Amino acid sequence: GGGGGGGGYGYQRSLPQPHQQRNQGQRVRGRGDDQPGSPDAHAGTTKRARIDGAGPDDRAASAASGRRPKKPKKVFLYGNYSRYYGYRTPLNIHQDPRLCALKPEWLDGKRVLDIGCNAGDFSIAVAMRFKPAFLMGVDIDATLIKRAQRNLEVHAMAARFDFPASMVMCHGSLPLTLLDNSVGDGADSGVQPPAFPRNVRFATENFVESDTCPLEEYDVIMCLSVTKWIHLNWGDDGIRRLFSKIHKALKPGGLLLLEPQLWPSYRKRQNLTPEIRKHYRSITIRPETFEQYLLEDVHFTSCERIRVDAKSASSKGFHRPFFKFVK
Repeated sequence: GGGGGGGGYGYQRSLPQPHQQRNQGQRVRGRGDDQPGSPDAHAGTTKRARIDGAGPDDRAASAASGRRPKKPKKVFLYGNYSRYYGYRTPLNIHQDPRLCALKPEWLDGKRVLDIGCNAGDFSIAVAMRFKPAFLMGVDIDATLIKRAQRNLEVHAMAARFDFPASMVMCHGSLPLTLLDNSVGDGADSGVQPPAFPRNVRFATENFVESDTCPLEEYDVIMCLSVTKWIHLNWGDDGIRRLFSKIHKALKPGGLLLLEPQLWPSYRKRQNLTPEIRKHYRSITIRPETFEQYLLEDVHFTSCERIRVDAKSASSKGFHRPFFKFVK
């Protein structure tokens, strides 16, 4: 949802008390959705919930019988899957069909926010391919943000020294500050914008609940496969707040690139927690009405459905609508 902002958003705000109580021992995240062959596949805590695991008696019985106890099952309440892109683009993130649907003029030299960036794979691919002046990726899961920073360092090493990715993965990467001492955001400074990887930042943030909202700061905001998790965890109020903050954060003429999950996928996750079940049953702003809501209530000026090559998707679960809204 979630998973989700940006430009200087390095702070993290805790969830309200009901969520704190519910999420003790649970791991959360911003971007993600149903993953084929896995538990269900963007806004924090970062611990994983362990349910249906073997208790002390089960472990003792298993040891007596010589059987290994069952491995505890992990629950991702915010779609914060640690291997999300391994399911969505198992071969190479640069083969994500959504990249081919984006146009260079939307992103080249622009300021971009990616809400619910997960481990940063798509954000990094966008930064490398379309050369935005600045790209901020935010996610509710601090562990995923650390992984995103690591991924950025790996790609930076490979891009600068032409090392094979396997060498960087085996022997580690240099910190970005050692790769280039001129790290900084020069997107609006009147000078040449920084090149990759200096144009990319990642930060842990719950975009929905953070008190601060940037005003007309971004040219493009990406919210991809996040809305379901915000909807299930915060209900219609969370969706209203998400879309309102996105509209405020965009410059006039700015773009919202939105990939909402479809309603049937909500039903599969309605029983994760009692609170999620309650939100699910009270939802009135369904995904099929997002276009009307964003145009009539949030006051975006236009909407265009972006064509994505569905045949390139790794699973039918990732065949989702993709929209471009203009402020």
